[in-house]
Amino acid sequence: MLKTLNVEVTKRCPLSCEFCGIPDPKEVDPPLQEIVQAVARLGKGALREVSITGGEPFARNDLQQLIRALLLQNKSANIFINTNGFFYSKTQVFVRRFLDARERIFFCVSLEGRAQAHNAIRGAGTFDRANRTIDICVKHGFKGSISTTYSKNNLDCDDLSYLSDRAAQTGWMFTGRLVDDSDYYNSRKNPSALPKGPEMKRLLAHIEANHIQLPYFKILHRYLMTGRISDICPAGKTFAFLNNRLEARICPFINIGLEKNPRKKGYSEKPYSRRCRYCCTECRIYPTLFYAPASYRRALGETK
Repeated sequence: MLKTLNVEVTKRCPLSCEFCGIPDPKEVDPPLQEIVQAVARLGKGALREVSITGGEPFARNDLQQLIRALLLQNKSANIFINTNGFFYSKTQVFVRRFLDARERIFFCVSLEGRAQAHNAIRGAGTFDRANRTIDICVKHGFKGSISTTYSKNNLDCDDLSYLSDRAAQTGWMFTGRLVDDSDYYNSRKNPSALPKGPEMKRLLAHIEANHIQLPYFKILHRYLMTGRISDICPAGKTFAFLNNRLEARICPFINIGLEKNPRKKGYSEKPYSRRCRYCCTECRIYPTLFYAPASYRRALGETK
C-alpha cells in the first residue's frame, strides 16, 4: 500500500538551471480535479506524504486550491512543497492563508550556496528570491528543508559552510543530492556540472565534520562511499510517482507503470543500479526521515 506519492503538478518553471532538464513549456498542466482524483485513486486514504513537485509548483495559479483539496482528502498526510523560491510573493500569500495547516505543510526550498554560486547555477537574482521565500516561511512558522543539488560549481568549502549555517539559522533541515546524468533530472547532459574527485573529497569531508550525526547524511555518506543506499527500494510498493500527464510510475527514474508493477515487494537495487545510483532523496530518505513529525523532530535534535 502506498504511503508516499510524489506528484508532478506542472512542467513549467521560470528558471533554466544548468543541471535540470525537467521544464517543458509545451506541456499542459493537469487539471486540478483530475490531480485530486488520481491521488485519491492511488492513495486509497492511506497516504502519509504527498510531495508536490514540478517544474515549479507556484507557477500554477490554483496551487492554493489544490493543496486545500489534498489536505481535506488526505487527512493523515503531510504535504511537502518543493520550490525554487522564485515566486516569493505568491509564497507569502500562500502561507498567510494556510496558517491553520502549518503543522502539515512543509517546504523544500532550493539553495545552492552563496550568491555567486547560486546565481551562476539558477540565474541572476534567484539567490535573493530563494532567501526571501525561506524567510517568509520561517516568519510564519512553517518548517522545511533547505535543499541543495551538489554540482561541480557549488562544492567550494565556503559555499558548503554557508548552506549549513543558513539551515541552522532557520531551524530547518538541510539536505543535498548529487547532480546526476539521468534522463529525468538532467536530460541536458551537462558534463560541466558533474563533480570530480577533488569536489567529492570536499563534500565528504564537510559531511563528516558537520552532518554525519544526522540520519539523512549518514545514508548519503554511505551512498557516496559505497554506492549503496539499501538492499530494497520501496518504489512501487510504498512509494510512487505521478507525472504531469497523471501517469503513475514506480519512480521518476524507472519508466514502469505502477498498475503493471510485477513486483509488489519493491525492487532490488542491482538490476536498476545505473538508473538508481543518483536517487537518494525521493523514495528512500525523505519519507523515512522528513515527513513523519517524530523523526523530523528527532533529526533536529528536538526529541530523543
